[in-house]
Amino acid sequence: MKEKTVLPTLTCGRVFREVSSSRKAPIKLAEVTVEPSNIKNSCFLINYSKNFTFQIMAENPEISITYQLVRSITNQTTLLDEWLFSGSEIIPTPVETIKTIEPLVLNFCDCLEDTVNPPITYTYQISNFTTTNTSFEILSQEISAIRISGEEQ
Repeated sequence: MKEKTVLPTLTCGRVFREVSSSRKAPIKLAEVTVEPSNIKNSCFLINYSKNFTFQIMAENPEISITYQLVRSITNQTTLLDEWLFSGSEIIPTPVETIKTIEPLVLNFCDCLEDTVNPPITYTYQISNFTTTNTSFEILSQEISAIRISGEEQ
């Protein structure tokens, strides 16, 4: 049987609202579910973007957030990658409340060697965070997955 190349496909995901430092980890940020449909050697480009707002409220601010990307197939979950965002003020200076907005884009390419039939769910989440004299909010999130390669069987 001759295999033929599969055209790229885009799948948009869903985001979870009300993400702030007032919640407890793990905090699910966004997820996208793709249908491999018996495609051999599928590669998916997962794109997640957001605006990260943090507020400095007093002297000696510190913030540390660990992001994770996990892949779930049926009842099996795999940690694909982890990213750390952290910051602190080294020299203490009196400050008034300062609010900062940082855009953040995370891309990850996941290539599967075998043929997978059930849906695959990719989830970005905050696995751990600590804040001292700071707070944060996550706004304007988007997530998508593009199948960038594969062969029909």
